[in-house]
Amino acid sequence: MLIGRLAEKIRPFDAFSKTLDEIRIQTFTGGIVTIICSGLMLILFLSELQHYQTLKVAETLFVDVSRSGKLRINLDITFFQISCGFINVDVMDSSGERISSIEKTITKHRTDLIGTQLEDEPTEVLQAGIQLKDQCGSCYGAENGGHRKCCNSCEDIISAYMEMGWALKSTEQFEQCQREQKEKHISINKEGCRLTGYVEVNKIQGNLHVAPGNTFSGGSSHSHVHNLIPYEARDVNTTHFIHHFSYGEAYPGRVDPMDAIHAVAKEGAMMFSYYTKIVPTMYVSANNATSKQTYQYSVTTHKKSLARGSGEKGLPGLFVYYELSPIMVKMEELYRSTMHFLTSCCAIIGGLFTVAGIIDAMIYQGQRVVSKRLHGAKGS
Repeated sequence: MLIGRLAEKIRPFDAFSKTLDEIRIQTFTGGIVTIICSGLMLILFLSELQHYQTLKVAETLFVDVSRSGKLRINLDITFFQISCGFINVDVMDSSGERISSIEKTITKHRTDLIGTQLEDEPTEVLQAGIQLKDQCGSCYGAENGGHRKCCNSCEDIISAYMEMGWALKSTEQFEQCQREQKEKHISINKEGCRLTGYVEVNKIQGNLHVAPGNTFSGGSSHSHVHNLIPYEARDVNTTHFIHHFSYGEAYPGRVDPMDAIHAVAKEGAMMFSYYTKIVPTMYVSANNATSKQTYQYSVTTHKKSLARGSGEKGLPGLFVYYELSPIMVKMEELYRSTMHFLTSCCAIIGGLFTVAGIIDAMIYQGQRVVSKRLHGAKGS
């Protein structure tokens, strides 16, 4: 009795009033609407379920106070018309520290003029010019006061001049430099070269450059000097393809904007510059399982011709200037909310049924109006 009285009191609150089966009308259009509604509901539910199973990445910005450690630069670049013996990778930073002719972590592969690798194994780095060890060549006055007694190669002469602190505008007047050009056994533009590997640099502003010629240092100065006679400089074609260029370790979803850049030099002695802004990034996986200290970056490109008469200064090649941002981005993987998923599913089901009911009612009422008018026309 108590349950019956309680049911009678609760029954008026029923918002879902029922109709008798005898007075329900099922129509063909109603069935079509129901089938379409059920299909859409299934598709949207599966889409929401797939979205729920993926991880979302939350980003947080804060000041990067860590400046210790090294910055790793990963590169994979092909020069189509510069032989491996003529090309070098160098790094300089704003503190004056430099890494010249990097060979330990950078591998050079010979390629043909379209970039196909000629050998499976990397070739030894062949430098243009032959040093005559049995002779004592002149240093053209630079041996006085210096530690050198003989200059048997173009490189020796340039180093001797820099040790003396003398300016050197050209090397074409030196016999050793002229001889190396005549005796070189590799042609600069008959082969290509693919550079792969990495460089670790200080976490301060600097530049990495890939250019033909040897790097010579003397005293506190730094100079990148061509071992080419000047009238051949126009034959240095710096067309290149950047297969990959990045900073630090890779993480899911990272985009490296310099990847797949194909830079074409329509004339010799072209300088390509890439100005990169590096953003330190901490990527934390779900449940803090792993954490990566890495980087992402943006890039601005520029190129100019250094041909005679252009008035431009510089060195033909590829230059990447890098600068670190003081802001770090923390990217953290998070699981999606179960309550949000359930709410979305309820919204999908309820919304579709409501819209389907409205559409079905409009169709049914329209059919009734048309039917009444037809019967009225026949009766008259």
